[in-house]
Amino acid sequence: MASIQTNDGVTVYYQERGTGRPLVMLPGWTCTSNFFRKNMEELAKRFSVIAVDFRGHGESEKVGFSHRIARYAKDISDLITKLDLDDVTLLGWSMGAAVCCQRGHIHTDL
Repeated sequence: MASIQTNDGVTVYYQERGTGRPLVMLPGWTCTSNFFRKNMEELAKRFSVIAVDFRGHGESEKVGFSHRIARYAKDISDLITKLDLDDVTLLGWSMGAAVCCQRGHIHTDL
């Protein structure tokens, strides 16, 4: 089980498949990384595919705080930093798309 620890101490789970340019896949509200299971194998032929469970979702740590788009975006920023990813493509479905849009406005003090 792969995971990272966010800057506020929450464990966030992710799945990774393939090699190549990183493609980080973000599911919608109440969904998990398994939402993308049928897509991951095919995409992994060309990309390093990383699918995330947001905090409080799936295999990630269940916490009662910081459930907002900006915080989820900071968690993704922490994941990208800790995995030392460059030239990342973000792919979001539903709420995951909102997190993708927010990520460009992240501040380290969230």
